[in-house]
Amino acid sequence: MRIAAFDIETSGLEGDWASILCASFKPIHEVDNPDDVYTLSRRVRSKDPFDDGALAVKIRDEIRKYNIIVTWNGKLFDIPFVNSRLLKVGQEACNPQMHLDIMWYAGGSSARLASRKLENVAKFFKVPTHKHDVPPEVLIASRSGDPDALKEVIKHCENDVKMTSEVYWKLLPGVRNIHRGG
Repeated sequence: MRIAAFDIETSGLEGDWASILCASFKPIHEVDNPDDVYTLSRRVRSKDPFDDGALAVKIRDEIRKYNIIVTWNGKLFDIPFVNSRLLKVGQEACNPQMHLDIMWYAGGSSARLASRKLENVAKFFKVPTHKHDVPPEVLIASRSGDPDALKEVIKHCENDVKMTSEVYWKLLPGVRNIHRGG
């Protein structure tokens, strides 16, 4: 079984007026390697800052390599956002084989934690990876292709998939079934 934690970072939350900046993947294994993270990102200083069609295709194709993707709020944000960008450029939508959105196991019948925010759940479980905040001015600079700003956004995304994979192991005992698709 090939399993990976997955996350995207975007230039904003508005699907029509935002674009994908990067997507990080962290393969999940029983013997974890915390540095086993890789990122796909858009070209720096592209002519059109909203032209993320090629990146969306690469992300979809990468997701297809895994039997299960593990996300944090990926069913409501990451996968639908990637799909909107794919459909915009006339490409087939992303439909993972199986998708485990681990956020839903932090609240509800599996565990009743005070918050469903990844950062707070990671603190609750005392996982080794901590949130890497990106100041608003850096996010704005990354939208226009500033290479140093984009590096900061990538670091944030990579930390998120590390935290997701660490929290996955803590919440996994409460998982009863994994659903097909996005």
